[in-house]
Amino acid sequence: MKKKLPLVAAGLALFFVVHCGSSNKAINYNDRIVGYQNKIIEKMLALADSFSQANPAAMQVKLLALNGQIDESLAVVSRMQDFKGNTRLRDAAVALFEFYRDIAAAEYAELVDILGKGTGNVTDGDRDRLQEIQSNITAREAEFDKELQEAQKEFALKYNIEVTENKYQKKIDGM
Repeated sequence: MKKKLPLVAAGLALFFVVHCGSSNKAINYNDRIVGYQNKIIEKMLALADSFSQANPAAMQVKLLALNGQIDESLAVVSRMQDFKGNTRLRDAAVALFEFYRDIAAAEYAELVDILGKGTGNVTDGDRDRLQEIQSNITAREAEFDKELQEAQKEFALKYNIEVTENKYQKKIDGM
C-alpha cells in the first residue's frame, strides 16, 4: 500500500520571492514567513518518509520534531510586526500554521498509530480510515492555502516583487 501524507494542498501557497526592483524589506518579510513554513514542510516530508518504515518509534520522533517546528514557526511568525500596515500575509500564515498544529496533534498522530502497526497488520478498516484522514485534511486545508496564496499574491503585487515556485513543490506533488 502506498502511503501518502496529505501535505498542504499541494503546497499552492508555498513560494519564494525574487527581487524585482522592489524593496528588500518586503522580500525579506515574505521570505521570513516562507522560510518558517518551509521548516514545517521539511519536517512533514521527513514524517511522510518515515511512514514506509513501519517503525512506531521512528515515526514518533519525526512527529515530535514536526510539532516542535510548528510551535517554533507559529511563535515567531505570530510575533512579526505588520508590514507597512499589511497584516494579511502574516495572519494567513499564522492561520495555516495553526491548522498544521491541529492536524499534527490529531490526524498525524492517528496516522502514526495506524501505520505503526506494520503493513501486515493494517486492516481494510485502517486503510479506509487513512483515506478518510487524507481526504478530510485536503478539504479543510484548501481554505487556508487559498487565503495564503491570495495574501502572498496581493503582497507581491503591492510591493512589486515576483513570486516563483517553492523548492519543495515537486516533492509535495510527487507524494
